[in-house]
Amino acid sequence: MLPSDVNGSDPKVSTKMHKKKTLLWLDDVRDPAFYDLWVRQYLGDEFYNRPESHQIVWVKSFDQFRKYLQANGVPDVVGFDHDLGGKMTGADAAEFLCNLCVDELIPLPEYFTQSANPVGKANIHSKMDSARKVIESNRVDSAN
Repeated sequence: MLPSDVNGSDPKVSTKMHKKKTLLWLDDVRDPAFYDLWVRQYLGDEFYNRPESHQIVWVKSFDQFRKYLQANGVPDVVGFDHDLGGKMTGADAAEFLCNLCVDELIPLPEYFTQSANPVGKANIHSKMDSARKVIESNRVDSAN
C-alpha cells in the first residue's frame, strides 16, 4: 500500500467502519514505500498482507505531525526520523507525542526510528522510554 503524502496540507484519514491499523511515518525525505522491511515489521504480517487493513500516513514535518495527532489522535505505530530539515526535529515530535499521551492518559503507540542520526535516534528513544515509565507508573498509582 502506498503512503498518503500530505505535502503541507492536513492529513486525511479513511473513515471506513472498521479500524485500520495506522502507521504514522515522520520523515522529510524517506518514502515509506521504499522501507518495506520496517513497515512490515511494525504492521505485522497479518496486516501487511491485507492492504485494506492498514494505512500509512506520511508526514514530513513537525507541524504536519502535530496536526495529524490533533485531528486524528494517536496512531498504532509511529516511525520517527530525527533530522526533518527545519528547526523542529523528530525528538520534538516524540516529546509532543509523549506529552499528549501522559496528559491524556493514553498508551504510547509502538514506535521505531529510521533516522541515520545516532544521537537523535537515542534522544527519541530516551523520550519515549521515559514517557512509557511515567504512564505505567500513573497506571499503577491509579489502580491502588
